[in-house]
Amino acid sequence: MDRTFRKKNKIKIRQVGTAVCIAAVLFLSTGISYKRLQFDRASLVRQSALLCSEQKQEIEKGTYKENGYPCMYVDLRGKVLYASKPFLVKKGSHIAMEEEIEKNTDILGNHGDRYLYRTVLTQDDEMRGTIYFLVPYEKLQQKTERETKAYIFFPVFMGIALSVLILVVKGILEIRYLFCIMDAISLSAQEIIRGNYDKEVLAVQGDEIRNDEMGELIYSFELMRDEIKEKQIREEQMKKSQQELISCISHDLKTPISTIKAYAEGMRDGIAVTKEDYSMYTDVIIKKTNLLIDMIEELLEFSNAQLRQLNIMKTEVYFYPYFISLMKEMAVCLEQQGGELEWSYHTENCLVLMDSKRITEVFYNLMENSIKYRSERKLRMEVEVTYREGILQIAVRDNGIGISLNDIPFIFDKFYRAEKSRTSAIAGSGLGLSICKYIIEEHDGSISCKNQKEGCEILLKLPVFS
Repeated sequence: MDRTFRKKNKIKIRQVGTAVCIAAVLFLSTGISYKRLQFDRASLVRQSALLCSEQKQEIEKGTYKENGYPCMYVDLRGKVLYASKPFLVKKGSHIAMEEEIEKNTDILGNHGDRYLYRTVLTQDDEMRGTIYFLVPYEKLQQKTERETKAYIFFPVFMGIALSVLILVVKGILEIRYLFCIMDAISLSAQEIIRGNYDKEVLAVQGDEIRNDEMGELIYSFELMRDEIKEKQIREEQMKKSQQELISCISHDLKTPISTIKAYAEGMRDGIAVTKEDYSMYTDVIIKKTNLLIDMIEELLEFSNAQLRQLNIMKTEVYFYPYFISLMKEMAVCLEQQGGELEWSYHTENCLVLMDSKRITEVFYNLMENSIKYRSERKLRMEVEVTYREGILQIAVRDNGIGISLNDIPFIFDKFYRAEKSRTSAIAGSGLGLSICKYIIEEHDGSISCKNQKEGCEILLKLPVFS
């Protein structure tokens, strides 16, 4: 949403910028034309005044010469006192000259090649009337009317032409940019077809994709390419996981199945003679069968996690009552295995968005690992909860055999188990911690491991719901 808003703003800014640029060009050209018009008019008035000054003086004396410039003398009441050709009015008629000039130029006759000059006639410092002269442009050393219009309006035409040129150049640049993008997208698509998902579409300004429609197309295409690449990587990982799964199943299921087969054959062949022997054989078979069931369930959960189909339903949970209840349950289970559990809670009651069932699975998985990798000492587990900067930190410690420093970076990888523990005495698929990591990360948290003086420490971090 924010990106779309910024994109629309950038597009609007560019459009307004172009419009302002064109408007500035037109305004400047119109201003030049207006200045030329004012200058041209002032020049015509000055020259006409010089040419008609002598004839004007004669008219002031009451003398009218036919060999001078065509003129018309109108008094203050609009009565024509004198009119020579080509003025199409008669002496003695009354006209509103200004209005007639605006609505009907026929009274001036053919004046396209002449300039209409108006001046005021005064006698004894009093205005007596208005004199109109028709002065040929050739006498004024000026251009013809057509040339004058071309001279005046040339800047406007140039401004319009420059505005059109700006739009054409902008369009050409946009088209070139469009073709560059199409070529880049085509090359990237061809590389995707060949199986290469690393060919990026490089159509940027500086280091950022342009915030316009084509930039949005590039952004969407890159998202698609990244998604296809990620899916391809996941598919390759799934294939590798399947191969690892087959290998690990072959290795981890072989021992309990062989044991079940051996004890079943012993019962069939009559090796178990007494009732006690028969009961012992049966207990071993049941124990190994339960182990197989646990391993199959663990493999199923891992498969769902790989496919991101592991059902996680997060709700708002007050962590303190949940934690106390869970610790009491785990203490009973650990006592049955000859161990003891201690816990401490060093913060206020926090609200956490989590799936209680899945987080409980994580704790039980860590407890089962502590039982599996216990030392000769009495098993002791400690769980400590602290709070720091919006994060709930849960440290799970034991006094087991610990983990080799070479193995710590890999213990959360699927199917990984330290070599020294990969024996028939310590069964497992190596998926438990991998599933724990998946569950914690789905809660936007993290899980890590480190050795301590006795045993190891698993640190869980969960964000507090605010």
